[in-house]
Amino acid sequence: MEATKVNNRRDRIAGVLIGTLVGVGAGILLAPASGKETRQRIKGKADALATQVKATSTRLQSGAKEMIATNRERRAARLGVDVEGALGRLDGELKTEIV
Repeated sequence: MEATKVNNRRDRIAGVLIGTLVGVGAGILLAPASGKETRQRIKGKADALATQVKATSTRLQSGAKEMIATNRERRAARLGVDVEGALGRLDGELKTEIV
């Protein structure tokens, strides 16, 4: 289920990035400006997009690390319960065999 959430989030981010690129391209092609102005605008948009991608990447990495830590904690807790239960049963069996 968590993998589905990650995939959905990844699909949304990819859609936003593709939409942004298409919008920037259309805006550049349709806006009347000199070559120098257009190049400056392209550079500005590319820099803004790079900043946005870096921020999104950092946020996704943090989210992934948090999910991994949470899953580790859950597995450790389950394993701890299983080990404690097994030790309790073993202790009980040993006591009955000794008596």
